[in-house]
Amino acid sequence: MVPSGQVGLFGVHWLGLAAGIGPTAFFVGAVLVHVRPRVFHNIAFPGVFLMLAVVSTGFFADGGR
Repeated sequence: MVPSGQVGLFGVHWLGLAAGIGPTAFFVGAVLVHVRPRVFHNIAFPGVFLMLAVVSTGFFADGGR
């Protein structure tokens, strides 16, 4: 039996991919909201989380290998 919180790691890669696309889109929007008015003093926070979301989305897009 697979724990429900780790389904994407154990064969259901499309679920992990779907779970990665949402935060990626959210943090792209967050970075754009900081860049448009040129507020760069606190862009590191959404930037770091955007990188983590992109890496996790890429992991599951590759099939989790």
